[in-house]
Parts: sequence; C-alpha cells; structure tokens
Amino acid sequence: MKKIILLSFLTMGFFANAQLYVQPTSTNDPSYIYVNDTFIYVEQDVELETNRTLAVAADSETPNILLRRGAQLLQGEGTDQDNKGTGEISVFQEGTVNNFDYNFWASPVGASRVEGSGVTGGARANGNSVFTFQNNETDNVIFTPTSVTGAAVPTINNGLNGTSAAGDLSIAHFWLFGFNSSTLGYADWDQIGNTGSLDAGFGFTMKGVSGTDATTAGEATPNNGGNGQRYDFRGRPNNGNITGITVAEEASVLVGNPYPSAMDLSYFLIENSADTDGEVVTYPIGPDATNVSITRRRVTSGIAYFWDSDPSVNSHFIEEYSGGYGTFSPLGSPLNSGIYTPAPFQNYDELGEAIAGSTGTGGNYERRFSPVGQGFFMLGIDTNQGTDQITFSNRHRVYVPEGAANNSQFRNSQNNDPVPGIGVQTYYPDVTNMSQPSVVYLAVGVNDLYTRQLAIGLMDWATEEFDIAIDAPINGALGTDAAFKTEYTENIASLGNVIAGVPKDEYQWLPMNIQADTSSELRFKVIKTVEFEYDTVYLVDALTATYYDIYNDEATLQLEEGMYKDRFYVRFTTQTAPPQEEETEDQTVEEEVEDISIDTGDTLIEDTFQSFTVFQNNTLGQLEIYNPENVAVKNVSMFDLAGKQLFNERNLGNENEFIFSTNNIATGVYIVQFTTNDNLKKGYKVSVSN
Repeated sequence: MKKIILLSFLTMGFFANAQLYVQPTSTNDPSYIYVNDTFIYVEQDVELETNRTLAVAADSETPNILLRRGAQLLQGEGTDQDNKGTGEISVFQEGTVNNFDYNFWASPVGASRVEGSGVTGGARANGNSVFTFQNNETDNVIFTPTSVTGAAVPTINNGLNGTSAAGDLSIAHFWLFGFNSSTLGYADWDQIGNTGSLDAGFGFTMKGVSGTDATTAGEATPNNGGNGQRYDFRGRPNNGNITGITVAEEASVLVGNPYPSAMDLSYFLIENSADTDGEVVTYPIGPDATNVSITRRRVTSGIAYFWDSDPSVNSHFIEEYSGGYGTFSPLGSPLNSGIYTPAPFQNYDELGEAIAGSTGTGGNYERRFSPVGQGFFMLGIDTNQGTDQITFSNRHRVYVPEGAANNSQFRNSQNNDPVPGIGVQTYYPDVTNMSQPSVVYLAVGVNDLYTRQLAIGLMDWATEEFDIAIDAPINGALGTDAAFKTEYTENIASLGNVIAGVPKDEYQWLPMNIQADTSSELRFKVIKTVEFEYDTVYLVDALTATYYDIYNDEATLQLEEGMYKDRFYVRFTTQTAPPQEEETEDQTVEEEVEDISIDTGDTLIEDTFQSFTVFQNNTLGQLEIYNPENVAVKNVSMFDLAGKQLFNERNLGNENEFIFSTNNIATGVYIVQFTTNDNLKKGYKVSVSN
C-alpha cells in the first residue's frame, strides 16, 4: 500500500538516520510525503532514499516528498543541516511561455546521485549539491510534470527555440547561463548548457518555450495554458548555510532563492549588507513580536535587481533585445514591504551594451518575499571592512504562498489567499498589508520612448548620505536618464540612485543627475504617493530658479546633449527654511523667511551643520555633540534602524557641548537627528557598542 501523509506542520518524522527519513518499504512499494497548499517543517536534516529503483515504472517516478499547489519545505537551525541520500523532493514553479524571453532562476534542489552513476548509483556527498541539466534522470533536476507524482526528462534541444506540448517539454539548453562576480559586463556570462553545473545559491538564465500543454499534474491549471510554463524541480533539497558566493567591489553576481520555500528577501539583503561588518540590528519580527537580532555583514549594497523584458520582441539577436532591471530596496528594515521600481526597457548592441531606441517600461511586481526559484542580481560594495561572501541561511526561509496579495511574485501572475508569513525565525501576521513609509513615486518620460521610475522614501532612519540597503544605485543607466545624486554614487561613477531614502524634512534639497546622449525631451510627474505628509512636490531648476509643480502637473524639459549636475533638485516646498516664530507680549507673529537663491540656501544650511561634531564615545558609553558656534538647538533624537525613537531631548539651548548616555542602548547602528531653533534638520549615523 502506498503511504501518503498529508501534513500541515510536521513535529516528528521517520526517525532513522535523520530527523525525517523516507525510503521505499519494499521493491514494489514506494513511500512518499504529499504536502498540499501548506508547508512541512523539519528542524534538522532530511534523508531520502529514492523510489527510482522500484520495478513498477510509475512507482519509480514518485519522489519522496511532493510539494503541490504552492506547498513548501522549511528546515530549521538544528545542529545537523546536511540533507542526505539518493532520493528527491519535487516542487513546481512557472516561467515565461515566450521562447525568446528570459527568466532568472535559482534551483531549489541539487542532484542527489553521483554523476553518471544511473539509478543504481550511490549518493553524492552529504549536503547541498549542484544544479545540472542533462539528458538522463539522475543528472538532471528540471523535469516535465506528467501527473501528480510522475515526471519526464525534458528533451535536450540543440536549437534556439524551446517548445511545449502534451507530456513533451523541449528546453533550448543554449540559453542556460550563469554570471559570477564581474565588472566586465556581457562577456562574463558563463554558459552552463547541458554539460555544466552550478553550485547552490547561484542564479541562471533560461529562456521560455512556445506551445501549450493541457496536462494539469494535479494542479488547478494546465502545465502550459498560454500564460506560463510549469517546471518540476526534482532533487535533494538545498538546506542550511550556503556560502562561497563571492562578489567584488562594484561587481555583479547572479544569485537567487536556493530553497524549496519562499525567502524573506529583506532579511537576506539586510544581513548581507552593512556600513561596518558585524553591526547588530534588532526587530520585533519573531513569533508574538519577539525580537530577532540580525548580525549584518558588509558584502553588498543590500539591493536586488530583477530582469524584465518586452515579451513582444520575438528575436534571439542581442541587438533587438528590449529589457532592463527592476530594482528592489528593503528600505533598511524587514518591518515594511520595501520599494520596487520597474525596469525601463532598453535595446542592446552586439556586446550587450545599452543603446538608444528603447521602448516601454517593465511590470510592477511585489518582491518582498522571493518565491521558489527566483533569481536576481546583487552588487558588491567596498569590503575592506568585512567579507566578500554572500550567505544564505535557513534564517531567511519563510512560508509565503506566491501571489501579488502576499508580496511575493516570480514574474507571472499568481493568485493566492492572504496568509501569515511563517518563518524559521520570523512571523509576519499579515503579509498582505505590511507597513510602508512615506513614499513618492516619480516618473521621468524620455522622448516618448520609455519611462524611468524613481522613488523617494521619507524615513526617520534614513540620512542625507548614501544608506546601505536603502538607497539603490541604478543598474544599467540609459543614454538619456535621471537618478538621485549621492557622494557614494559619484565615487563609483554611477549616475545615481533610482530609490533614495531621505529623512523626513520638508525643507531638504534632493539633488539629481540627468544625462542626455542627444537633444531630448524629459517629462517629470509624480505618479503615486504612499502616506505622503506634505502638500506638493517640486522639480527645481537652480539655473533659472524655477519651481515646477510635478505633484499636480507634468513638467517638460528640453535638454541639449550633456550631463546635468547640481542643477536639478526635488523639493517639497518653495521655502528654504521654515517660517520663524517671534514672540511679543501680546501675540506670536509668524514671519516667512525671504526666499533666497538655492546656492545661498544650501550654503547657509551646510555651514550651520558643519560647525557641529557628532561623536559616539563607546569607551564612556555616551553620545557627544560639540557645538563650537553655540548654535541654538531645539531637540536631539535617536532612532534605531526600524524607526523606533529611543530618546528625544528638547529645548537644549546653545551650549557648546551636549552629552547623552548610551549605556542602556543595545549594540547596533542608530540615527541621531537634531533640529536647530531655525528648524534646520540633520541626521547622522552612529555605531553603538556596549
């Protein structure tokens, strides 16, 4: 009798050589666990012994664990995390149906048997194994679903076009590429094809297929009904810490969710990025809002980039590609849904470099939780203070069904009812309605060809400087393009940030860099706001001292070829400083400061703040602010990176020194914000060590 186990939570397994052990009971009697529309949790390791040696062909196709209708496997942080055996799990994911179009993938499983050994061969070494795509059952992890339990090996297509038909999937292996850490661009794509392999954690490209396949394989929809192609990933499930993925400064690497479960992308990005290696931040994201501490590592910029392209371009020639990279920022905290800005489509030359002539803009996707199989790019940062290895961990694993309502999308549309996000360490009561800071979404239309979408997040835990895992440098600037300028992006010769996190300050100036590779028309318009607290948004031309109201209207600029720096700004008011308040015996009189030029206003503000020195004295456990010019200070506040205010000292006067105890504050990175009596605000980042 076949042993079918329906599970929602697994608190015990088949205790043999592992916490969960599954093997055939006889030569003609397979054993398997069937998980439908929920998840299975195992604290430690899994050992699976294959059913493929069984005499009955249908039984031999049966995996040891079947994850169906969005089911997922989570594994905890037990002492033994090396999965073992010759067996396999089976998990589905859908990719594009366009045989000219790419998806970025990451395999949730690896090959379980020794390469070339066949179904009677031994198991590979314990632990995570490699992704392979070959023309046999044991050296291949991508299959065609044929039934609830059955699958077929896809045809290894030596041409350029993949196809789909009933029970027959043909994958053009030419388009399977990886991209290891490189700054050299298109030439450093590594072809995997049907002979190479890829270690766990790395991402790869694969083009889609044309055709249809009405086979349902027990799912609610066909394998390929014209909206997406279903693939069956079969192999040993990846688990535990996945390291060894290096990324050099300013280099890119293609990685992805390596687990047969969703991944908390914000947690992962925050952990793999930091101002200083070893920073510790704490958030109430555990069960019952218990605190979870994240030890951050200075490896990447903390931003993920997702490929998107125009599905109507039916060509394999690079010169005719039209696509680009959408950008996700966690906004420095796992407590919110983050920000995603869609890709502006661009064309490419034969070397893969962007050229003029782009058309269109990519889709808006919910990226907060990465679904099974999702691949994305990351950017390395200066690692002099830390390591250069990206780390995946079970800490990042979370059960979130794929769907826009759940802030989890691959690329195709999925619809699922909202559920809590249940993680190995974390718990999110409502992944549908996660909070979001005040955000302004700005569209920059270029010559009626494409639109660059920019976003501004107004947050207490952001600074005016470049903030890791908040500010998102542009990936693939177009010939005519726009971005927000910071000192960091200037230093790495980037056009700027497509997502900018800044303090809540109505009177600030957000500098832009705009480049035009030819005489161009640019149209600026605010297209959306979230929790926006100010009355309007302006694009400011400092050269002509012109304020364009882009909150209510569209501003059109005619720019000649060239680079425009220190000319255009985004602001939220026409005033350079708040109205001054002067008290008389009878009444309080509000007087507006006479509007001054942009250059003068910036100089006055910067001169004021440059007179201050902010120093975190960890030896004495105190924050020290020196004020040699005796500027009158209204208040000083300290926030953690989640935005929680730790203290707010008011009416401090014009003393030349302010001292605040930090002895009772946990080790970590914090934002110090102070306001002068003229209502000028400034934020500084400090590192407390107790």
